[in-house]
Amino acid sequence: MNTRPIDPLARLWTVTKTCILLFVALIGVLIIVTSFAYFPPQFDFGFLLGRDAYFFSWYAIVFYIHVISSPIALFIGLIQSVEWLRKRSHRVHQALGYGYVCIVLLFTAPSGLAMSIKASGGSSAIIGFSLLAIATFVTTLSGFRAARLGRFIRHRQWMTRSYLLICSAVVLRLIAAVCAQLELDHITYGAMAWLSWLPSLLIYETVLRVHGYRIAR
Repeated sequence: MNTRPIDPLARLWTVTKTCILLFVALIGVLIIVTSFAYFPPQFDFGFLLGRDAYFFSWYAIVFYIHVISSPIALFIGLIQSVEWLRKRSHRVHQALGYGYVCIVLLFTAPSGLAMSIKASGGSSAIIGFSLLAIATFVTTLSGFRAARLGRFIRHRQWMTRSYLLICSAVVLRLIAAVCAQLELDHITYGAMAWLSWLPSLLIYETVLRVHGYRIAR
C-alpha cells in the first residue's frame, strides 16, 4: 500500500502554528482580564496614563470600540485558524468569517486609526499605528473579496495577513513586557509601534514566497 510521505516542513509548520495559537489564546485572555481596568477608566497607570486631558471626548468612544472589538476579532480569528475546526463545518467557518470581517472593517481598524492620532511616542508611533490600522483594513477587505470571487488560496493568504496584524496587540504587550523585564529603556514606544506588526508580516511574506505551496494548503 502506497503511503503519502510526510513533509517535514509541513509538520514543523503545523507544530509551530499550534504553539503560536496557544500562546495567542493565553495572551488574549490576559488582554481581556486587564481590560476590565478601563471600566471605569483609570488614568494613573497603564495605557490611559496621562490621557485624562482629552479622554472624555471622541477619544473615549473610539477607545472603547477598540477595546471591545479587538479581543472579539482576536478570538474569532483564533478559531478560524484551527484547521480541523475550519474543515468540520463550512457554514460555521463562513458565519464566523463574516463576523470577523464586519468587526474588523467597521470597528477595529477604524477605531485603531482614530486612536493612532493620539498615540504616545511621537510621530513614529503615530505613523506606525496608522499604517497598522490601514493595512488591517486593506488585508481584511482583500481577503473578503478573494473569497467572494472563489479564490480561496488568495483568501487564506490575505486573511492570514489580516490576523497577523490583529495579533499586533499580543506582540506589542510581549515586547513591552520583555523590555520592562530586561530594562531595555532605549526601545521606545514609537519603535514598538513598528515592531508589533512589521517583522511578523515580513516573515510571513518571506516564508510564503519560499514555501508558499506547502503552507497555503
